[in-house]
Formats: sequence, C-alpha cells, structure tokens
Amino acid sequence: MSSVLSGTILRNTFSGYTVFVTRVVISFLLTPFIIGQLGVADYGLWLLVLSVTGYFNLMDFGFGQAITRYVAMKQATGGREHLNQLASTFIVVYLGIGLLIAVLTVVLGLFLPRIFHIAESQASAGQIALLITGFAAAINFPMSLFGGWLLGFQRYDLANATDWVSMLANTVLTLVVLGLHLGLIALVIVAAATGIMSGLARVFMARWVDSGLEIRLHHFRREKIREITTYSVYFFIVSTAVLICHGSDQIVIGLFLPTTAVAIYGVNLRLVETSRNLAGQLSYVLLPVAAGLHALADTTRLQQVLMEGTRLSLALIVGLAVELIVLSPPFLRLWVGAQFLDGYVALVVLTIVAVAAIGQDTAAKVLMVTNKQRVVAGVSVIDSATNLGLSLLLVQTLGIVGVALGTAIPFLLVASFNVVLACRSLKLPLRDFWNASLLPALLPSVPSFLILWGLSNWTYPSDWVSLLWQGAAGGTAYAAVFLAIGVSNRDRQYLFAVVQQRVGSLRVAKG
Repeated sequence: MSSVLSGTILRNTFSGYTVFVTRVVISFLLTPFIIGQLGVADYGLWLLVLSVTGYFNLMDFGFGQAITRYVAMKQATGGREHLNQLASTFIVVYLGIGLLIAVLTVVLGLFLPRIFHIAESQASAGQIALLITGFAAAINFPMSLFGGWLLGFQRYDLANATDWVSMLANTVLTLVVLGLHLGLIALVIVAAATGIMSGLARVFMARWVDSGLEIRLHHFRREKIREITTYSVYFFIVSTAVLICHGSDQIVIGLFLPTTAVAIYGVNLRLVETSRNLAGQLSYVLLPVAAGLHALADTTRLQQVLMEGTRLSLALIVGLAVELIVLSPPFLRLWVGAQFLDGYVALVVLTIVAVAAIGQDTAAKVLMVTNKQRVVAGVSVIDSATNLGLSLLLVQTLGIVGVALGTAIPFLLVASFNVVLACRSLKLPLRDFWNASLLPALLPSVPSFLILWGLSNWTYPSDWVSLLWQGAAGGTAYAAVFLAIGVSNRDRQYLFAVVQQRVGSLRVAKG
C-alpha cells in the first residue's frame, strides 16, 4: 500500500470530504436564499466584511502551522514534557492576540465606511457586522490552539466533525432568522455563535485525544516562543502572501467598485474555491505526515508523498476545472441568476489559478517541512506584492477581470518554481515527476472537455436534469481515463477493498 493511501490519511481525507460535501450542498441550497432575502448589495456587503475580518487570521503569525509541525514531530520521536510546555506557553500568547484582535476590530469599525465604496444606507449595518464578526474571532483565537493540536495528532476526523455539526447548526439558524426577515445583523450573529461553539468543541476533543495534556502556568517557557518562531515566521510570510493573493480580491474590488460587483465576483470565486477545496483535502492532511517523515530522514517516502499527493489532488482539480469552464454559465443562470454571468471570464482565469495552486500545493508543504521555508517565504512575498500591485492597477481599467488577472500572472510563475525546487530538494528528476504526477492528471481532461463541449453545443442545459447528466458524462469520462492510467493496480485494489468494507459496514449497521 502506498504511503499516501495509509489508513490514517484515508480516514482524515474521507472525513474532510464529508465536511466538504456537506458544505457544498448547504452553500448550493442556501446562497440563492440568502441573496434573495438580503439583496445583492447587502450580500456583497457581507462578503466584504468577511474578507476584511479574514485578515485577522494573519494574527496567528504562522504559529498554528508551526505548532502542528512541532506536535507531529514530537509524536514521531517522543516528548511529553515539551508538548505540555508548548501548550501552556501558547495559550498565553493566543489570549494576548485575541485581545489585540478585539482592539483592531473597534478601530476598523470606526473607519469602515470611509475606506470602502459602501452606500450611506449600508454604513451602520456594515460597522455592526464587522464588530460582531471581529469580536467572535477574538474569542475563538485562543481556542484555535486546540484545533492545531488535533491536526498535529493527525485527528483531522475529529476537527472535521466539529465543523460538520457547526455547519448544520448554522444552516438551521440561518433559515430561521432570514425566514423571519431579521436581516444581515441576525445572520452575522448566527455565524459568530456557531463558530464559537465549534471552537469549544475542539478544546474538549483535543484534551480527550491527548489525555496527558497539562496546561499550567509553571509550564510556561519563553524559549518555546523562540523555538516555534524559528519556523512560524516563514509560515506567517507564506500565509500572508496566500491571503493577499487569494483573499484580497474582494477588498480591492470594494475599494473601486460597488458592493454589487463584490457579490458577482464573490459568487464566481466561490465556485472556483469550492472546487479547489475539494481537491485540496488530500494535500491538506499531508503536512504532519511530511513533517514526521522528515524527522525520520525518510527521503524515499517523501518523494512518494510528493508524487502521489500531487497526482491525486491534481486529478481532482483538473476534472472539476473542465466542468467549471464548460458548464458554469448554465449553472450560474439556474442557481443565482443571469446577472452573475458577468463574472464568467474572471471565473475562467481563477480556475486556471486553482489548477496551478493544487498542482504545487504538495510541493510547497514538502518544502516548508524540509527546511526550505526561507525560499518559499521569499517567493511568496514577491508573488503577493506583484499580485496586489497588478490587481490595483488592472481593476481600474478591466474591472473584476483585471483583479483575476492580477492574481493569475505572478502565481503561475511561483507554482512552477515551487515544484521544481521540491523535486531538486528531494533529488527527484523532473521527468519522473512529470510522468508520475502531472501527465496522468492532465491527459484525461482532453476527452472530458470534448464530451462536455459537444454535449452542451448539441443541447444547451437549460434545466437541472440536463445540466447534471452532462456534468456526469464529462466527469465519468475523466474518471475512467484517470483510473486507467493514473492509479496503480495495487492502489486500485486497496481503494476498492476500502469501499467494499465501508459498504459492508453500512449494511451490517442497517440490518
């Protein structure tokens, strides 16, 4: 069995997909309802507030990913006392950061209408929404330590379970408050409350998984901050660059265009991000795996993780990208209305970015845990600066398409660089990487695209049934070719055995 298809990784990946599918279904059903209840302008205002408060995640300073790496390595090599010292130290650090977030929220709330292109009638609601969302982020911040703890112990399944329950609760309450026509502020309160409950659940789960975890003031060690900062500073730089590249688009649009443009771009971006998140579940769980292998100096298995992780995750995003490019216009028309088709060109550009992002994601994670974090961080800074500069320049002449191009142009170069560097770092020939990872994922896109393009031109999918069967035809073509050329016999047999076992368990439980 391959390293990528181990039991732990499959469990974590499948749990991630369970949450993902639930999120996609909820978003699909809920988004048109929310837009209908709030209106396009207020929906755009909500997206703008979420984009602004999303930058509070940078206040983590990269500690979260560095802590996950540290915990995973100590799990592989032993170190109970070090883990307790780490938790006791960073709960204090995170409490301080949470307080700082609360202060920043108040300051941003005062100046929000002056910074962005917000109508006067929306100013008060936008300020209140920002305050609620920001204070919830401040409360959640100390609890995020325990989320990182679960990931370090490779219990993504438990972390995902809290997300799943939180999503269901948020969905029910959203339907209630909007059904009662309580408006934007009630929607924001619901999101804040369910987020806090999810954080509390992760605290209890982390302490259950790590029964030896002790958080005591006498365990506090300043040297742990210095030790973690050695790595976290690079995670912080990369996270900042990623957020600027992929999270600042709506803010840039909000500076120059009305909130309706933010909504149009945001809905199209959501389709792309949904596909990207689906494909990224596998590479997401590989960080602690790669950290453990690096601690054991197992280069051979790291090569395997790089090739297999890239091939499997890239296959998912390429298959979805073909569907997006061909079928998103009828999908948008049926889902949220024809006015959102104005963002189609931007969607195509962002889809190309998503393919490149997933294609280099495993390589970037390998680099970050094999002491190449300085190079990755430096390249990310160049990428984000170029991205922001191009987006600010192009939005004034090309609108939302200019913002998408500002994201795409520098990132395509960065993605190529990270892949080449990771291969050289692990002494893996680029030809082997191309043949084992890229080619098997890219080739099946040709028959898939031809089938989808032919079907959509033969009969335009004007209803959900025709859209679904055309999408299924293209997806089946891609999957069939990929399974034939991109998955080894051993892995096929293992996957089929897992599926049969799951189905058998369901039948037993049902009986």
